[in-house]
Amino acid sequence: LTLRGSCGGVEQPAHIPLVVNTKRTDAPAAARMVVSLADFSVHNIGLMGYYVNTTFKVRWTQDGSKIVAGLEQLNAGGGTESSEQHALSEAQKQLRLLGDTPGRKVVVLIGPEYCVKGERPDCEEQQDAEPIAQELRAAGVTVAAVNGTSDASLLAASDLDVLNLWDQDLFS
Repeated sequence: LTLRGSCGGVEQPAHIPLVVNTKRTDAPAAARMVVSLADFSVHNIGLMGYYVNTTFKVRWTQDGSKIVAGLEQLNAGGGTESSEQHALSEAQKQLRLLGDTPGRKVVVLIGPEYCVKGERPDCEEQQDAEPIAQELRAAGVTVAAVNGTSDASLLAASDLDVLNLWDQDLFS
């Protein structure tokens, strides 16, 4: 299933933490796009903002208006390095708290600015997020990267889980 919902099959319920990089000024708009495509009658969604630290803005809900209100509370813009490692770790903790609750588990990273240490001098402050992404995948969690840097694709479950919303017409 894609964000477009174009597979035609019956979609299984999912627990989806939207993890928004608050350093990026365009991330809240991308998050709103994702929220507009979500089926709140099926999915349980949470909203987390991250930059250096990660905070849960909206606990699990099937009420889209709560997620939209939470997006309005995100303070976006500014800073230096964002921590995708910390964001994925916090999302993993929240998913573990669900225990054996039925449903798929999908982490949607919005605006990740992940880069690989050693390949770029500006990445020296970056914490390695790939091991936690691998742990999530091994536990059956899908990780999607939306509007991220090119290295953010290393965190996604597959190439199909890397999206740039500004390059696609999702509504046609």
